[in-house]
Amino acid sequence: LLEKLGFDDVDLLWHSYANELSLGMARRVSLALALLSKPQILICDEITASLDKENVQKIIQILKKLKNTLGLVCITHDLNLVNSLADEVLFLEKNQAQLFRVD
Repeated sequence: LLEKLGFDDVDLLWHSYANELSLGMARRVSLALALLSKPQILICDEITASLDKENVQKIIQILKKLKNTLGLVCITHDLNLVNSLADEVLFLEKNQAQLFRVD
């Protein structure tokens, strides 16, 4: 699973402490841990927040692959993530909600 999430050296990862991981690596490890339980729905809350562009793209590519096999709910301010993944968008602003379908 870790190799599918873009980890080339799983042995090095296995022997690393959490504080030795980059934020992008830590997010992907968290994603792997969540996927171990084989969920039907994955809820991602600001999964790309504070990541550099390279790690944002890695996360987006992983989520694109996952969205065909499980339900995916992303809570985000990242419009790039929305544009890359969404089939439907629930936009919340000032206590108002609007649902949009993405074609």
